[in-house]
Amino acid sequence: KFAKGEWVGLELTEAKGMHDGNVMGTSYFECAPRHGVFAHVDQLAPAAVAAGAAPAAADAAAAVAAPAALHTPAASPTPEEDAPALPPSQAKTADDSVSLGQEVMWSGQQGVVRYIGSVKFAKGEWIGLELTEAKGMHDGHVMGTAYFECAPKHGIFTQADNLSGKSTPPIATPSESAPAASASDAPVAPPKPLAAAVPQEEVAALPSDEKTADGSISLGQQVAWNGKPGIVRYIGGVKFASGEWVGLELEEAKGMHDGSVMGVPYFACAPKHGAFVQPGQLRPSDEPVAAPEPEEVTTLPSEERTRDGSISLGHTVIWNGKPGTVRYIGDVRFASGEWVGLELSEPTGMHDGTVMHVPYFACKAKHGVFTQAAQLTIGGESPATASASSSTRPSEDKSADGRLWLGREVSWKGNPGTVRYIGKVDFGAGEWVGVEMKEAKGMHDGKVMGVQYFKCPAMTGVFLLPGQVQADHDPRVKARSRGHIETAALQTSDGRLWLGDEVTWKGKKGAVRYIGRVEFAEGEWVGVELVEAIGVHDGSVNGIQYFSCPPEMGIFLLPGQVYAAADKVLAGTSSRPLEGRAAIRQRLGCPIQ
Repeated sequence: KFAKGEWVGLELTEAKGMHDGNVMGTSYFECAPRHGVFAHVDQLAPAAVAAGAAPAAADAAAAVAAPAALHTPAASPTPEEDAPALPPSQAKTADDSVSLGQEVMWSGQQGVVRYIGSVKFAKGEWIGLELTEAKGMHDGHVMGTAYFECAPKHGIFTQADNLSGKSTPPIATPSESAPAASASDAPVAPPKPLAAAVPQEEVAALPSDEKTADGSISLGQQVAWNGKPGIVRYIGGVKFASGEWVGLELEEAKGMHDGSVMGVPYFACAPKHGAFVQPGQLRPSDEPVAAPEPEEVTTLPSEERTRDGSISLGHTVIWNGKPGTVRYIGDVRFASGEWVGLELSEPTGMHDGTVMHVPYFACKAKHGVFTQAAQLTIGGESPATASASSSTRPSEDKSADGRLWLGREVSWKGNPGTVRYIGKVDFGAGEWVGVEMKEAKGMHDGKVMGVQYFKCPAMTGVFLLPGQVQADHDPRVKARSRGHIETAALQTSDGRLWLGDEVTWKGKKGAVRYIGRVEFAEGEWVGVELVEAIGVHDGSVNGIQYFSCPPEMGIFLLPGQVYAAADKVLAGTSSRPLEGRAAIRQRLGCPIQ
């Protein structure tokens, strides 16, 4: 994806490459860091030829292969007088927007234009920058060709559209940007001393706006967020939420990432130094602000009660048999509708009250969870409520879609049960289904908030939306993997991925366990069970079980973030077998293609 034409990826025997097989967020192959490199076929010589040739021929073959190490010049030192002349640079870009020697911004990094023109590794016009910090990819040499000179990791090639600050200054000619030198010297500015910095991964970050829409925040500005100082590295839209966001590089490791979120590189910084916030949460660093208490979090305002008045802020409630306290009521940015944020009494939740970088409330790690009011029961009901009329409310015979009826055997999260009620309820809008579970894995006895909808033993009753109920012999896709997929598609809308497919994400292997819509975001999502515990859940998100896998081995991704591998079973790579596409299709009675 980084250039056109056919390329060959090599794993070098020594650490003289540029990467580990992963370039610009795409994993082409796997190798040790700085052992990977990409080259053209005509730059390579077969190892057998090089090994069996005469010493001179072997040296020649090595000289052909060595330039593929993009980060270093030729393998053996060459006398300065024999160094190849640098390609001549243009004084300006074709559209006159960028000039040689101009100071520009690239992905929040400052740099100076050192080369403008064509290159051997891609088509079109390219701009070579010398960055002020060691956050580049090379030293001005790419694939054996020296385009300009700079310190290692200070050089980068990009195109004019990715630069900001293109206010065409006076043209810096090669003679102006470099000191007097001999005729054999290249017409470039002298390299700056190597800056001491922690090596960064190679990242092709998204272009950033220069200012926020209201003009209050600028790229590179020093700001404070929740009392933490940082620098603005990105301004603009993001793929994980709607609206305008600001990416910060914090001075201390109190962030959440390294500038990349869900596989998308917005900017580059050290791990745990990156954070995304909204402009209204920031203050200029020179603006006086009271120092916050340690670990203080500025949370969003909450409603006092749910819209139906059934749940209040501070209520003690029961969710999936777990006691907790209501800490937030209202709208959220990760899904539509009204949600309730709970602080559970034990660390069986999913977060600390912050979801996708938005702080809704504050609690200990793994004590926070979001759910909907209908999934809760009030803890400590009063005797008057408990002794309310035991007569049950009349039920419909069938669901509106005709798929469920009273007495039908169903399952929820892989647990069997029987339909006991169908119809409207006082605690939520729309049609609901009351199910009596075979085991005590429910939340009540058929009575919710003083209304008896049906009768069953304690903790065996649960209310669900029709789409959450899986009926026996349901014509919809029904797949199991030590658990239950609620309603999954057999393949993605583009036909590229199927349930059971072996896939990779950031070079990590896994298998597709769910395809379809989710409650926490818009669009089509792919649930993947990874073979290593580097995920974020067990297939359950916000109380909804989409698929089942061991803890921290499940993750949801957009289809474009998942790369399909050959259709085969991941044998011996997980604590339990992963079922492949052919096995799933055969079990579901579908034609095997």
